[in-house]
Amino acid sequence: MKKFILLALLASTLFLIALPQIKLVSAQEPITFKVEPESYQALKKGETFTVNITISNVNASDRLVGIEFRLGYNDTLLEVVNVTEGPFFKQFNQTPNPPYTFFIYHVEPETQFPNGTVIPPHVLVGILLMPNSTGGWPGPMPEGNGTIAQITFKAIYQPVEPLPPANCTLDLFQVRAVNDLKEELPVSEVDGYYEIIPALYPIVTFEYSPLMPVVGQEVIFNASKSYDPDGEILWYLWEFEDGTKINTTDPVITYKFLCSGENLVTLTVKDIDGLYVSVNKTVKVGAPTPLYVDIETGSLHFRGESCEFNVLITYLGVPTDADRVSALLYFNGSIYQNLTSYIERVADGYYRITYTIPEDAESGLYTLFVNAEYNGICGANLKSFLVSETFSNVTDAINKIIDTINGLSGMLNETYNKLSNSTDVMTKNFKNIEGGQDSILTTFYLTSAVQLGLLVIIAAISIYLARKK
Repeated sequence: MKKFILLALLASTLFLIALPQIKLVSAQEPITFKVEPESYQALKKGETFTVNITISNVNASDRLVGIEFRLGYNDTLLEVVNVTEGPFFKQFNQTPNPPYTFFIYHVEPETQFPNGTVIPPHVLVGILLMPNSTGGWPGPMPEGNGTIAQITFKAIYQPVEPLPPANCTLDLFQVRAVNDLKEELPVSEVDGYYEIIPALYPIVTFEYSPLMPVVGQEVIFNASKSYDPDGEILWYLWEFEDGTKINTTDPVITYKFLCSGENLVTLTVKDIDGLYVSVNKTVKVGAPTPLYVDIETGSLHFRGESCEFNVLITYLGVPTDADRVSALLYFNGSIYQNLTSYIERVADGYYRITYTIPEDAESGLYTLFVNAEYNGICGANLKSFLVSETFSNVTDAINKIIDTINGLSGMLNETYNKLSNSTDVMTKNFKNIEGGQDSILTTFYLTSAVQLGLLVIIAAISIYLARKK
């Protein structure tokens, strides 16, 4: 294949072979070949960029029909990805049908000739303006300036800080320009310059919360402040003393320490350049500290009663909102009802459970069990209370007592009336029964005392019922 390309290039520029035997045509100003941009700075290995090889100072009187050049580069830094012809020669077509030019290129490695001359790695490019069917170039002839070729490179090496930038010259050499008389025209070259800056190591740091964790508590490790100054971080590797390793693309993880004391945590990151950086911190882990759950339920409730159960959750003596709270009501050793959905947050660490005792609830001992979790630390507690008959049943019993007392009061009133009617008779016969008067008065006073006592009892019961409402 290489031989074929060389033969094709040789055929396309056959008239150039004899150039050393032809005198250089004098001109007022040489045709200039230039690499544009004159300099290029790459930031990353793997980056691609394109340079234009331009031509200028071309006059129609030069009758330029063909060019050839070699562009040298450092093949440890760069790799040729593609070479294409520019638009300059195509606009001066000499034939009725395309192609109007013959374009060929070849990428050659470093070559040493028998005479000891060394040619660096380079791209060889040749372009010929195609003649018409008679073998001539009637015109119009090329003039002005423009791009004759575009060469795309890929950066294949990048030094790492603190090394200096890597660079090379994009060297134009063995540049030739030929007219239709196979005469070589005077040329000049302006080389290009390539540089790639050193890759920077990523900046690695991490934080954790809480700052004073305890065994079994969930700890959040956050490396979001880590960054790569000239790219991006690919992954994060977290290593713990118990042998746990967490490899992730997420800068945030959670972990629970199994042992108290000083625990070494190591974070290693890898960036897009393949650079690794590690950093470690010692985390002091305390012994487990319980989460306290206090419950207030009251001791006695009735069927149909709307109850408020209060829950206070504290950690290290401070009211603390739990990450999770659940509540279960037990009766006779089994779950009677799940009250988790009844839980309402009132303030920091303070929760309220509003619950109505069912009308058909059995009388007996009920137990409320509350479980809470905060940062991986759990706490639980339980409290029992009695469920008794409803208020309405108690009221019915009290009403029956009141009815009985009212009946007795009526009987006493009737007796009192009868006694009153007989007062006149007893007065008339007072002298006759003077000795029994004291007995009758005593009976009257006793009757009045009984009535007064009943009225006091009735008033007390009424006040009691009013307060219960």
